[in-house]
Amino acid sequence: MERNDAFGTTDPVGAAFRAALERGDLDAIRKVPKADLHTHAFLGGRLSRYRSWAGACLPDPPELFEDFSDFDKYILVDLAVPYANLDLLRTRDFFAFFFAETIREAITDGVVVIEPSIDVTTVDLFAGDSGAMVDFFSRLIPEAAHIEVRPELGMPRGIPLEYIEAKVPSLLETGFFRSVDLYGDERVGGVAEYAGIWRKAGELGLRKKAHAGELCSAGRVKESVVTLDLDAVQHGIAAAESPALMEFLARRGTTLNVCPTSNVRLARATSIEKHPVRKLFDAGVRVTINSDDLMVFDSSVSEEFLKLKKASVFTAEELDRIRLNGL
Repeated sequence: MERNDAFGTTDPVGAAFRAALERGDLDAIRKVPKADLHTHAFLGGRLSRYRSWAGACLPDPPELFEDFSDFDKYILVDLAVPYANLDLLRTRDFFAFFFAETIREAITDGVVVIEPSIDVTTVDLFAGDSGAMVDFFSRLIPEAAHIEVRPELGMPRGIPLEYIEAKVPSLLETGFFRSVDLYGDERVGGVAEYAGIWRKAGELGLRKKAHAGELCSAGRVKESVVTLDLDAVQHGIAAAESPALMEFLARRGTTLNVCPTSNVRLARATSIEKHPVRKLFDAGVRVTINSDDLMVFDSSVSEEFLKLKKASVFTAEELDRIRLNGL
């Protein structure tokens, strides 16, 4: 007997997904609709294609980043070499390439809903003109493809709050962005100073996210959720340290957009097999599986699902439930 999905109808798509997981058939997994709700738009393509397009000999990322600062160096220095000394128009070309590659890779992977994060500082490439920036990226979104692109405005920790307060309101008011995210090294600064911006985002109907519990403890997850009234936490895996927090998140319905390979490569989880996403799931916390930075971690959403199945972290049925969470 075929099971019923959340909408009360038979689900042959889910059956195909579960069967593909059982066979270990990555090509078949890629044909099943899925979401990527935690991906950075300028790191969502494959490194091999970036090397070819830029004509540059770029280094491979280390298998394990010993500290988050090493990750920052890799993306902000090593990967930035090809466009570091280019003029403004050519630099825009590079960012157009990154964004388009993120969407192209998602389509290849069977992603039908994607929330690609665009850094707020990108507006500087357009002399601070929010409308020009939005028009530029809007033209890069394919109209005919079977994918819903929900652009996200990302704000990095560590840049002056005055800058964010000056740039963000006009960007949000364009209506282009569907969510906001706070990211970067969460050990830098706090979250209370962003409460006003997140409140404004909520008033405009945007989903509110923030990276938390990737580098810091469960306490930072709770603080971020409460202070910023978050709909979703990017990563959030430190919540597994606290039964009380997991109960709080489950009761509240807060989603954790988890990226297992990223967590392992950044030394936040010891292995896929021992990843805390299982503990979160068992506690009733709503989780999704996502790519984070494909260019660095080289693992698509489909590959993440297959890794979790091969490592016996979840059954195929459980992974299908998680897939539906994203959709």
